[in-house]
Amino acid sequence: MALEIINAIRGSEDEAQKIRQDAQIRAREIAKTAEDNGEKLVYDAEKSAREQAAELIDDANEKAKLIAKSSEDAEKGEREKMQSFAEKNMEKAARFIIEELKRQ
Repeated sequence: MALEIINAIRGSEDEAQKIRQDAQIRAREIAKTAEDNGEKLVYDAEKSAREQAAELIDDANEKAKLIAKSSEDAEKGEREKMQSFAEKNMEKAARFIIEELKRQ
């Protein structure tokens, strides 16, 4: 009878040891999964940040191109105005000279 009790206790201790080992293995697996998930979250966040930065840079470049084009258009408009003004003044000057020559 005592031998049966001793064997039962040993069996319980062995079973408890096995349960502890299984729990440790599972805890390590959970920790590894959490670590992997954390690394994936960091990777995803970095990737998202890089993509957003690239989009912002592209937007800034587009705006810079639009500003440059607008500036070029404004300069072209000013040149055309100045040319038109100069042509009108040359016509007026030519008419004035012709009128002066006719008077003489």
